[in-house]
Amino acid sequence: MKQLRQTFAHDTWVMPYLRKYKGLLILVLFLGFMTFFSGGALMFNSGYLISEAARQPSSIIYIYIPVVLARAFGIARPVFRYVERLTSHNWVLRIVSDFRKKLYQTVERKASAIQRSHQTGDILSILADDIDHIENLYLRTVFPMVIGWLLYLFVVIGVGSLNWVVGLLLFLLLGIIVVIMPLASVATNGVREYRQHQIQHRFYTNLTDEVLGLGDWLISGRYDDFMQLQTKPIKEIAALRRKDHYYQWWRSFFVQFVVLLTTLVLLIWSGIFWTGTKSMADWIAAFALAIFPAVSPFLNMSQDE
Repeated sequence: MKQLRQTFAHDTWVMPYLRKYKGLLILVLFLGFMTFFSGGALMFNSGYLISEAARQPSSIIYIYIPVVLARAFGIARPVFRYVERLTSHNWVLRIVSDFRKKLYQTVERKASAIQRSHQTGDILSILADDIDHIENLYLRTVFPMVIGWLLYLFVVIGVGSLNWVVGLLLFLLLGIIVVIMPLASVATNGVREYRQHQIQHRFYTNLTDEVLGLGDWLISGRYDDFMQLQTKPIKEIAALRRKDHYYQWWRSFFVQFVVLLTTLVLLIWSGIFWTGTKSMADWIAAFALAIFPAVSPFLNMSQDE
C-alpha cells in the first residue's frame, strides 16, 4: 500500500490530469449515480403506486403524489443518462488530448535517441494505440465500477438504517457481485488471456520461420507435419475461448442467482415487517421492484475483466 501511494505521488501522467479535471470527474460520477438512483426510485415509486391503486382509494388525492413522482423519475432517468454520457466523453477526450500532447512533446525531445534503435513511426503508433485504450478503460470499466460502489454503499446503508440484519445480508450478497466476482474474473480470465497471447506469439514466430523455410518443407515432403504445426495452436486457442465462453455463462448464471436471493431477502423482510396495516403493505412491492434497476451496474461490474 505504501508503494502504491509513492507511485501515485511521483506519477506525472495520470494524477496531474485527474487533479486538473477533478470537478468534471465528480460531476460524471454524480450524474452516473443519479441515473441509476432515478431508475431505482422510479421502480420503488411504481411498486407503491400499483399497490396503493389496487386498493381502490376513495380519491385520486391519495395517489396524486406518487403519480407526479413517477413522471418526474421517468423523465429524470434518461436526462441524467444523456448528460452523463456527454460529460464522461468530454472528460475522457480532454484527458486523451492532454496525454497525446505530452506524448508527442516527450518523443520530440528524445527523437534522436529513438531513431537509433526504432523507427519513430512505430513508436508513435504503439504509444498512441495504448492511449486510445484509455477511453474504453474509463468509460467501460472505471466509471461503472466507481458508480457501482457508490450505489452499493447507498443501498446497504439505506436498508441497514431500517433493519441492520437485512442490511448485513445485502452487504454480503451484493458484495459477492461487487467485489468477489470481478476479482474472480480478473484471476481466471487473466491467466487464460496470458496463455492465449503466448500461444499466438509462438504461432506467429513459428509461422514466419516455416514460411521462410517453405522450400525445405516441400523438398522433404512433410506436408502433414507442416499442417499439424499450423493447426495445433489454432485448436489450443479455440479451446481456451470455449472455456472462456463457458465461464462467462456460469458467471452470469451465478450473478443472476445472487440477484434472485437478494430480491427474496427484500421480499421476505418487507413481507414480515411491512404488513402491520394495509397502508404499510403497499411498500412490499416497492422494495421488491426497486432492486432490479439498482443492480444493473453491479452486473456490469461482475463482468469486468
